[in-house]
Amino acid sequence: MVAYNQKITSVESNNLPVNALGIYDDPAFGKTTANFATQLTLAVVNPTIGSKPVIDNVILEVPYFTDATKLVSKPDGSHVYTLDSIYGDSNAKIKLSVYESGCFMRNLDPIGGLQTQQKYFTDQDSDFNSLKIGNR
Repeated sequence: MVAYNQKITSVESNNLPVNALGIYDDPAFGKTTANFATQLTLAVVNPTIGSKPVIDNVILEVPYFTDATKLVSKPDGSHVYTLDSIYGDSNAKIKLSVYESGCFMRNLDPIGGLQTQQKYFTDQDSDFNSLKIGNR
């Protein structure tokens, strides 16, 4: 029997049901860095915003999976959840950075005559990094 590793090329990353986030350094396979870019849309088309709008806060919800068999209910009614699919030291702090992107992520592909969905791939990190606006 013969076994070997083969590096994969980029894969389409539009609308994945689950996204990885963070850095994982495996001694055998090396370092994997996972991040994502997203684009927000307004709730209504052409809203009246005013002449000098100011964003005063942004809420980012990052869903995690939990291990239901390890749920602990406390006497005060609160719960302690054990996260699933988390690697590394469970007490370690994380540094989450959010940037404004100068990249417009279009829905339709102009190469396909605007008839097909625009595809984004896992090897486009440098495309998005080069268009970051300001500091985190």
